[in-house]
Amino acid sequence: MKSTVNRLRNFWQKISFSSEKNTAFNPDLDEESLAQIKADVDYCVHSNAGEMSLRTRACKIARDYQSLSEIGREKFFTLLVGHYHFDQESADTIIRKWKNNKDDVWRLRAALEPPSLKLFKLFNGLNEGVKFLVDMRADMLNAQKNNAAFKSLQNELKYLLKEWFDLGFLELKEVSWNSPTSLLEKLIEYEAVHAIRDWGDLKNRLDSDRYCYAFFHPQMESEPLIFIEVALTNGVVGNIDRLLDEDAPTVDPVSADSAMFYSISNTQGGLTGISFGNFLIKSVVKELQKNHPNLTNFATLSPIPGFNHWLNQNVSIVNEVLSQDDKDALISVYQSAAIEDVFKAPFYEKESVKTPLEKPLIKLVSHYLSKEKSGNNRAKDPVAHFHLSNGASIGKIHALANTSSRGMKESSGMMLNYLYMLDKIENNGIQYVENGIISTD
Repeated sequence: MKSTVNRLRNFWQKISFSSEKNTAFNPDLDEESLAQIKADVDYCVHSNAGEMSLRTRACKIARDYQSLSEIGREKFFTLLVGHYHFDQESADTIIRKWKNNKDDVWRLRAALEPPSLKLFKLFNGLNEGVKFLVDMRADMLNAQKNNAAFKSLQNELKYLLKEWFDLGFLELKEVSWNSPTSLLEKLIEYEAVHAIRDWGDLKNRLDSDRYCYAFFHPQMESEPLIFIEVALTNGVVGNIDRLLDEDAPTVDPVSADSAMFYSISNTQGGLTGISFGNFLIKSVVKELQKNHPNLTNFATLSPIPGFNHWLNQNVSIVNEVLSQDDKDALISVYQSAAIEDVFKAPFYEKESVKTPLEKPLIKLVSHYLSKEKSGNNRAKDPVAHFHLSNGASIGKIHALANTSSRGMKESSGMMLNYLYMLDKIENNGIQYVENGIISTD
């Protein structure tokens, strides 16, 4: 059976990489091209043709889709929503018929499956079909910003992708300096927290006291889905500039007592809303414990991306959080009569007030992380929500820990250690998710 499947996949591969092109096909999907692609979709979802014939036609649609402009792709999604998507009227009719024959549950289930889902499944069978669908959902999410009607369509595809990207299918792999160059290039491209400047910077991040782990899917073997960068250190570190300093001495992995998770990057926009981070961190902790039993601290050095925006929108809260002594000191240094003026953007650019701002900023960050909530009693800061959901505790807040332009703009250079205390992770996660309780060290 397995050899048969492999032969079929090889055959589909030859089809999908066919160089045949339709030169008359319009990238913006003019009336003629739209009719042409609709005829192909009709064939795939409504005909009784054989499996190979259906996949050949699906491959043609996929090739045509890849040639579409942004306008053409939005027209394609509109076509799917208007003609091949689930609609309430049809569902009501199907359910009424089912009520007269409730034994036929499987027929009900099949009848409620929209034709677009059948098309997505055909794409999945093609060579690189899973990657194609992941990229297509990224296009849908982008198009959804201008047309809310696409939301149900991308959610339908998300449902399929969640099944196909079940954690049981994912493989944890270490990425090293000896990994294929194509993979290392993707690390540079996908790094979303601290940009990798050049190959020297990347080599430093993969040194003997550093690790990079990534999750891979068997049908996307050359594409990391998410990766985490780790530094082995002596003690918990509170400054990203020092942590990434290429001239800093290499730490002896045998003597290191701390593992610092300083960057976690999702790489596939089409997998937005499908979380792997929780499982990734716990899997990496197990790997590190196995290879380095001397490690006693597992912590992050994390950005606080929402802080400056929140503070700029809620300057009045400064009077509630800071003591009178703090406010008097700031007013004196800043030479302003109103404490709110100190924290109006771009206060983080004023060299004269950076040092006296450190203590008040730490108080304000502490309030922001532990008290400010968004819907469903969750932490307002997205990075905080991610780590707290995974069972971390809020640790030490560090001033001027990230002096990059992005770090200063987002959080005035403030960074935070989230602590993963192994004996508290499970309870912390439950308390936060169920009750909104934030653990602080």
